[in-house]
Amino acid sequence: MKLKPKNNGKILELPTQFFNIIKHETALVILSPANETVKIIPTKSPKVFKILINLGEKISSNFLIGLKKFFEETKITPLFTSGLCFKEKNCMYELYCPAELMDENQLIKKLEKLESVKKVEIQTLSP
Repeated sequence: MKLKPKNNGKILELPTQFFNIIKHETALVILSPANETVKIIPTKSPKVFKILINLGEKISSNFLIGLKKFFEETKITPLFTSGLCFKEKNCMYELYCPAELMDENQLIKKLEKLESVKKVEIQTLSP
């Protein structure tokens, strides 16, 4: 496949075989400039939450245990997670999940209860 911008708009045309394989009308597209990769994650959900969890300067193993319990209790299966990474002095955990699984405010309250969590930010992504 040849990648190039189409005129002034940035359009990526994919072959029909691609759509025959994924069988979904929507997808989460993650562009990672650092390692020059693009991930296309098919989803049935027309809306996706991008969730950033700020853990401050330290990460605790209890956060990871709590996060595992959170996923088990809510039955949320992330579409994608970049995992733990540092942004300036703060340790961040980033994940993407279907938006219809839980109310945004409930989601924030549950995640803020986890050990080490300083702040939770949610952005709704849609086509």
